[in-house]
Amino acid sequence: MASVRKREWTHNGETKTAWVCEYTDGKGKRHRKTFEKKKDADAYRTRMEVEKTDGFSAHSSLTVKDLADLFLKHLEDKVKDNRIGLNHLRVHKQGVTVCILPYFGKMKVSDVKFSDVEAFKSFIIKSRNYSARSVKTRLSTLRAMEEFAKKRGMVKGQVISEACRELSPVGCGKIETFTPEQVQTLLTVSSKLYSGCSPRVRDMMECFVNISAFCGLRLGEIMGLTVKNIDINKRIIHVRHSLTDFDLLKAPKTKSGIRDVPMPVRVRDLLRSWIEQHYVENERGLIFRNETGTQVRQQNFHKWYWPRLLERAGLRVRGQKNLHFHALRHFAASWMVEHGLPLPEVAALLGHSKFDMTLQIYVHPIVNGSRRHEAIDRAAGALLALTDATNSRHG
Repeated sequence: MASVRKREWTHNGETKTAWVCEYTDGKGKRHRKTFEKKKDADAYRTRMEVEKTDGFSAHSSLTVKDLADLFLKHLEDKVKDNRIGLNHLRVHKQGVTVCILPYFGKMKVSDVKFSDVEAFKSFIIKSRNYSARSVKTRLSTLRAMEEFAKKRGMVKGQVISEACRELSPVGCGKIETFTPEQVQTLLTVSSKLYSGCSPRVRDMMECFVNISAFCGLRLGEIMGLTVKNIDINKRIIHVRHSLTDFDLLKAPKTKSGIRDVPMPVRVRDLLRSWIEQHYVENERGLIFRNETGTQVRQQNFHKWYWPRLLERAGLRVRGQKNLHFHALRHFAASWMVEHGLPLPEVAALLGHSKFDMTLQIYVHPIVNGSRRHEAIDRAAGALLALTDATNSRHG
């Protein structure tokens, strides 16, 4: 097995640090390699565990189980470094345990063919009765495992990834969002007290709805906001992390997730009022906490607070699936585009690295038919006017 440890020493009065990877090869001989960065030492350790443990070759003898063990260990390390949340690890671990290992068993990664992935998809649909979204999630775990191995030189090809891309369901159901009229109703209703609701809960829900509808933040990002993240004078929200279900702050998935989002005066005033009236001192400076300083759990938010708000707004139909709070983020993206903000700017405000994702998933048509006709007529009229002017000059 391989291990990584931190080494510190003093040279000419200066303290130096390095990361040492030590491992034993197939013949029992110990080896040591030093790196400046821990991530490089961890990557080397992973490679050595695959290439040296029990003497098997990375390209020919790596089994799906071997790869799964290394992949999950890598994710556990990322959780410790706060690069991903526990829920991210839990989803992949469940996919490995419940679906991938029972099907592939001790099959070698190099032996997996397109037809095997195709059969795996059929297996989980029939045996688990999975929805399109669940199938996509399980295939993404399998694909992530191979991409992890590819980056570390454990496998040569990307048969699994190519198969997953082709076999993954194209759609996971229509993404519904709110109309401008519905959002106006939510904004109004969230500002009012009702029987059994405390002023504190009312003010929290009003903040959440406004921040998501106007600024496009995710629920976890809102709950992860700290006092230092809010610049009241400049009206800027500094998005730097998200709060997980386990009350842990995690960094964004990508660098683009770290962003500064302008907030309208309304949101500025709501946040200032909340901090002045309801902020509870805590070590991390988190703005939205319960009166006792404990976490406002997302599970309770989705089970109680959000459905009640929808019901009061007349937007909850019993027996039907409710619009998710995340739909407000979709609305925010569409509303920004509708009011002239360029797509690359909208993508940046939402934390997307590429605006094609913003366009394909988040931007919805929110104008009515007559306004679309008016826009088309204006565009056609402008082009026809240019054509007429050109013809008159050449007439």
